[in-house]
Amino acid sequence: MFIINKNEVLSPDRDFNDLSLTDLIRAREMFHFHLLNKKNVIATAIGRYRIRKTDPLPWEKTYNTVSNMPNRGPKTLQNSEVRQYSWPCILVFVKEWMKDEELSKYENLNEIVPKNVYMPDGKIVPICVVEAPKDGRVEIIPIGTEITFPNNLISGGFPLIVESQGVQRIATITCIVTNGNKYYALTNRHVAGDEGTVIYTRLKGVLTPIGKSSGRNLGNMPFDAVYPEWSSKNLYINSDIGLIEIDDIRMWRTDVFGLEKIGQYGKLADLNSQNFTLKLIGSRVVGFGAVSGKMEGEIAALFYRFKSVGGYEYASDFLIGPRTGSGQPGIETKQGDSGALWLLETEESNGDKKENTKVLMPIAVQWVSIHSSMAMA
Repeated sequence: MFIINKNEVLSPDRDFNDLSLTDLIRAREMFHFHLLNKKNVIATAIGRYRIRKTDPLPWEKTYNTVSNMPNRGPKTLQNSEVRQYSWPCILVFVKEWMKDEELSKYENLNEIVPKNVYMPDGKIVPICVVEAPKDGRVEIIPIGTEITFPNNLISGGFPLIVESQGVQRIATITCIVTNGNKYYALTNRHVAGDEGTVIYTRLKGVLTPIGKSSGRNLGNMPFDAVYPEWSSKNLYINSDIGLIEIDDIRMWRTDVFGLEKIGQYGKLADLNSQNFTLKLIGSRVVGFGAVSGKMEGEIAALFYRFKSVGGYEYASDFLIGPRTGSGQPGIETKQGDSGALWLLETEESNGDKKENTKVLMPIAVQWVSIHSSMAMA
């Protein structure tokens, strides 16, 4: 049983669960630069308050004692989860977690990330701090026997090879698309390169050209052009989509290697500002990278705002992290997984049958792995 302070009855805006995605976008837009200018902050996003997996439930006797214990260590995507009662919030990612006693000794208290931000309309938006240190990995070109190349037919999920400045790089073919006249292999723009760039794979062990970059691509798109219902000044969504014009369609098949046995494919997820809601947070997704193979994760945050250059901000649609309750340390993604197709796991009723059918809806294309536990798509 929860006791409500009678003085808070007339303050409905203190009920964080009433906050909408629009409220969070407005709040993040207003306070993003204030938060990002703090020395330890590397990015912000929109999501739900993450709770350490070791924290008890609110109705357990030990809740008040444990939740108030100081120095419980860093909160990361790996050791925290979104629960049913998690508040809508702004997620603030820091490169290093600081203990309470370290914060109290901070020379400039303005560098401390606040617990809440206050909007002009009286609404209060909570902030959840998550540690996300940069990965020290050096990109290695893993062209070897551990990667599965096609024998006869090429499809999405298989690796492609791009030669640039004397170096071969691997990425992932997303899928096949068509404009009704020609067929294209979809992947990342930064992978496909300039128009005319020759793209290869290994077919029966032999380096084989499969097409050329068409020059048709999607790059940085204004946020309010992608989501016209919302406004965010000088913010761009990084779409990073490029098309490879296929040389011979007879060498290709339309499915995605590695995902054909996971579930039934559904239609493309039609996302827009009308159905893009906080319900997506915690939704399970599955993908297949050319290097990592099958990857399982969940949508950890929306509109991960990761870079600021020349007064312009750049964000991804999704931040994908490890699944809640999976016991996995991360999604185990690697550099060569750029271009991997991510699918939203949904269920459809079988009518009279008791069991529902799992349906996979294409929802995003991975374009970078921050480290093994996080990817942007």
